[in-house]
Amino acid sequence: MTERTEGGQGGKLRVALYLSLAINLLFVGLVVGRMAGGHPIGRGGMMGPDVGFGPITESLSHADRRELFRRFRDVAPDFRAMRGAVREDFAALATVLQAETWEPAAAALILDRQAERSRDRMAQGRQVFLDYLGSLSAEARRDLGARIAADLDKRR
Repeated sequence: MTERTEGGQGGKLRVALYLSLAINLLFVGLVVGRMAGGHPIGRGGMMGPDVGFGPITESLSHADRRELFRRFRDVAPDFRAMRGAVREDFAALATVLQAETWEPAAAALILDRQAERSRDRMAQGRQVFLDYLGSLSAEARRDLGARIAADLDKRR
């Protein structure tokens, strides 16, 4: 017999949302881990680091992506420690999921910790990117804007 959570479908939806978040965080963890290991990820595989800004990243030159990666590494040099923490969290989540009884509070605590870590990294990345854009010449910013617009047009 299965246990029912209060709210029936709401409990199932909450679990689905947590699992979705876990999968997204796993992806982030893999990308950050790959970068931390000195293996930058970029457009076309190993061409350069993907600094995590979607279509904007693809519009950056190889040199721009490398510079952003260098700047991010300067403000967040603890990639290896973070990768270890992400791995520990996923191991803890695996333990919670394999337990005889479902402990939603334990899973929520792990996922909350991962979400907070991701928010912190995103905030750092946002500031690094904003500072980088501010360091560009007016011509370089206009060129980047034109490349972004052209790349977006290609996607339509």
